[in-house]
Amino acid sequence: MAIPVFDPIREFYDKWEMHRLLSQESTAPAKLLATELLSAQSLTRMLKRYRSVYVKPLGTWGGKQISRIDRVAGSDTWRWRRQGRLKASPAYTLAAVRARILRVYLPRHSIVQQAAPVLSIKGRPFDIRVHMQREPDRSWVCAGILVRVSGTQSIVSNVGATEGKVLPLADVTKIVLRSPAIRKQVPISAEQAGLAIAHSLDRYQDFEEIGVDLGLGRKGKLWVFEVNTNDRFGSPSQKLFLQLPDQTIYQRMRARTPHRIPT
Repeated sequence: MAIPVFDPIREFYDKWEMHRLLSQESTAPAKLLATELLSAQSLTRMLKRYRSVYVKPLGTWGGKQISRIDRVAGSDTWRWRRQGRLKASPAYTLAAVRARILRVYLPRHSIVQQAAPVLSIKGRPFDIRVHMQREPDRSWVCAGILVRVSGTQSIVSNVGATEGKVLPLADVTKIVLRSPAIRKQVPISAEQAGLAIAHSLDRYQDFEEIGVDLGLGRKGKLWVFEVNTNDRFGSPSQKLFLQLPDQTIYQRMRARTPHRIPT
């Protein structure tokens, strides 16, 4: 596979290039989602293969302009929802939903991605944010882990876009996982995935901060939703950690990056 293309202007990998990069590296124990660059052919394949898929523009962040397409149970029709316009569409045939998606999203400027089999809280999506930072010796450390739970009527877990909330990971795993052993393993696995991804990126570019967003499956399985890095526009949000009861996590983050304006 060709070397992933780094954007020298924004100084980042867009969603497709990041997926290409990680597909050549280790993200264990988290698993990558099936992802293709959007085209009529790739959308058709993914809709036939998976019950639900997401469509995401390559360079956006914060849950903007994301769509979800769900197969209607027991039929060959699909419903489409867009973040910010969450009333479900009528049931479309494959040809009809494909035509509508390709009028909204530019082929080769968006991805189509498997919707992971993950847990939710009372129907609200959530993800696990693993925030990686450099130590003074340039090694990576897992600076903090939290959970972002969406607001009502959302297809993404980004709290800014959905009026959601931030919770400690342990509070969420107590709700969604029955097994104490699995609950205990989740933060360990999340940190391992963060470290694996950080070390993988080191082989391509020298980043200072990385935000890894993970989905959580029923038996504690982790899925990589997205990987965010510092770029010309900013860096993964440190201020999310101000919303946790333990303020020392945020304070340690700031001590490692006193030169950076927190976002």
